[in-house]
Amino acid sequence: MGRGLAFIIGCAFACPWAAAAQTHDAAELEEEARLHFELGERAYNRGEFAEASVHFEEAYRLSQRTPLLYNLYLSYRDAQDQPRAADSLRRYLAAAGDIPNRARLEQTLRQLEAELAQTAPGDAPSSEAPIPTGSIVVLGAGAALAIGSIITGALALARNDELSAACPANRCSSEDARAIQADVDVLSTATDVLWPIGVAAFVAGAVWLVIELALAPRTSAQLSCGATGCTARLGGSFE
Repeated sequence: MGRGLAFIIGCAFACPWAAAAQTHDAAELEEEARLHFELGERAYNRGEFAEASVHFEEAYRLSQRTPLLYNLYLSYRDAQDQPRAADSLRRYLAAAGDIPNRARLEQTLRQLEAELAQTAPGDAPSSEAPIPTGSIVVLGAGAALAIGSIITGALALARNDELSAACPANRCSSEDARAIQADVDVLSTATDVLWPIGVAAFVAGAVWLVIELALAPRTSAQLSCGATGCTARLGGSFE
């Protein structure tokens, strides 16, 4: 998908799990938690954020590993589930201790809580991303103009056939024939004007829409592990 999410829990599965390896049951829980983490990671990278959150919730239930709470925050945030995103980020900050960018994450949590506080009782947050209305309007207008030009072109051809029938050998003197000729001229001019404008507007709207979707902001996280353990390097913005 190109968003390059590198989950900070990844190292937690790569680093030694000495305590879990002491018993067979603990090893099975570890493997099951790892599986759900991997499924969640794949779902997130496909843009299926709600599904990713289900797998991360299960991985956290099985392993109780704190970094998974941050993955839950990202998944709920991108699924536009603000209440659960705030709750996951709150739990992550409470359990994570000294982490990079704590101040920024705390600010993000305050902003989330402020937004939720302003939500009227009974209002449910939208589960869909904002619709790029501007590009869709331009796209639709272009399509309408192009269709209109096709219609006027068809009418011009039909009226021209009537004119040919009324004026054999291009000799016409009747008032009706002149009226038909005037209609053909008007419809042909409308077709010549509407078609290029409609096509240009449709193409511009399509390009605009693609750019808006491609530039939708995503937050990424990276992890580094050393002899003393694992630390997170958080990238992007948390607005």
